[in-house]
Amino acid sequence: MKYNRILKKLSILLIPFFVYIFWSILFYNYSKLVPIKDAYYYKLMSESPFDPSVSAPFCFRILTPLLAYLIPLDSFTSFYLINTIFFIATAVLFYYFLKNLGFNSLFSLIGEVIFTIGSVSNLYLIHNYIMVDQLNQFIFLLACYIICSKNRLNNNKWNMILMGLLIIGILNKETILLLAPIYIVLVSGKIYEKFYKTLIIFCPAILIFIILRLTIPYTGTYEGIWIFFHMENLMSTIYNLFLTYSLFWMLAFYNFKTEIEFLNKTYWTIPIFIAQIFLASNIYRLIFLSFPIVIPLGLIELQRYKRSFGNYLVIFVLFCQISISICYILKTYLEFDFLNIFYFPLIVISTLVVTIISLYLYLKRDI
Repeated sequence: MKYNRILKKLSILLIPFFVYIFWSILFYNYSKLVPIKDAYYYKLMSESPFDPSVSAPFCFRILTPLLAYLIPLDSFTSFYLINTIFFIATAVLFYYFLKNLGFNSLFSLIGEVIFTIGSVSNLYLIHNYIMVDQLNQFIFLLACYIICSKNRLNNNKWNMILMGLLIIGILNKETILLLAPIYIVLVSGKIYEKFYKTLIIFCPAILIFIILRLTIPYTGTYEGIWIFFHMENLMSTIYNLFLTYSLFWMLAFYNFKTEIEFLNKTYWTIPIFIAQIFLASNIYRLIFLSFPIVIPLGLIELQRYKRSFGNYLVIFVLFCQISISICYILKTYLEFDFLNIFYFPLIVISTLVVTIISLYLYLKRDI
């Protein structure tokens, strides 16, 4: 029994570790190419913080590049170390976050696996590691871990810790402010009390956000309204929306009423995460910040699959989810085009199967 506990704890740590190392080796020949777009600016900032030639909004996301600057190694190695540490830390924390929500060890481990290798976003971030998203995910999840407990949510000490996390988070990426709708739906009180409490907690981070924008010099901007771009490329937009969670979109969809209060209330904040595409060109990397909500909702559905149809259906869904993510990354970034023969039929068949079964189970619940 003692060895089983040790093995379980080791697996929680080793799964993200080996996933990151394996994919890093696979991407090795591509890892030191000239960075483009976001990565170009983050690399520039890691070599010369507050360089005025950096465009907005990248110039305001100073924390990860500054950490890379302070590490006495080249910028590629520094970013790699930072993102390796926070990828593993977020995966391990996600396991305990799921346990805190009430999932058993098996489904918490499944959630960790989906986070690490069953998501296009994180596999992409292993390939393109000169980014700020891994630290952003860690801070966001840590804040959700605090918020998901009523005891912590209504405790002044924990609220001060949350305020500190928001201040750190805003130095890394402004999307940390998406915690506001999650906080406001969970904090106790009447509507005006909820808004007041949210304002108190988020005000220091918002103030720092404004100061950063007023004081940091920059050249040019990528900020603007991107919805017209997405509408012009509608099929690509829909495809990238799907890739964010693939089958877990369908698994999560019908679980708007659950026994887990955190998920029951935050389900309705998911459209806010999707709405980010109005202001940015990227899709799945931005929307994936909602993983503390969507993945647990999908796990609830997988538990229903297990109770109604047994383990084989769960294994089939997990196999398809992971295969879709891996195939997309391999064919997109390593040019394994032959995978298209398997990839697109897999998407169609698995999506139909999951959609039909989830709809059947939902209708069955309502009878």
